[in-house]
Amino acid sequence: MTVADDLAIIRLLSVYARALDTLELDGIDEVFTVDARLEMSKGRPMDRAAYKAMCATKLAKLDATQHMVTNPIIDVAASGTTARCRSYYQAQHARNDCDPPLALMGGWVDDELELRDEGWRITARRWTSVWFDGNAEVLGGALRQGAQRRRAT
Repeated sequence: MTVADDLAIIRLLSVYARALDTLELDGIDEVFTVDARLEMSKGRPMDRAAYKAMCATKLAKLDATQHMVTNPIIDVAASGTTARCRSYYQAQHARNDCDPPLALMGGWVDDELELRDEGWRITARRWTSVWFDGNAEVLGGALRQGAQRRRAT
């Protein structure tokens, strides 16, 4: 593992957040492989195209978002061509036609990555939602207030 590998993987996490917050969803193509397996806390696994379509639909209903990705712990395999990364996220969502207009959530993501010709790409991601606060209607109403009870992982 090199510092360059770490920085390239951290950059992917930032490109992902920027793609969501600017609605420049083609940025998702820079982050995930075409055949990536993406699993949200609830719901069926999906590939990159399905995830991108879901983001386009859901994010279009919001007036603003801010996705923050922090504390990446990156473990590159001895081969230098695969890696695992756990990072934490906090996502804020605003919808002006809701009262109150904000919804906040946080948790972590576990990523599996491969070094490809075009650089590091995420081949699998699993989101673990830990807490939610704010108005669930901002996100369609299907979220429960509060936090899950903490337990060792």
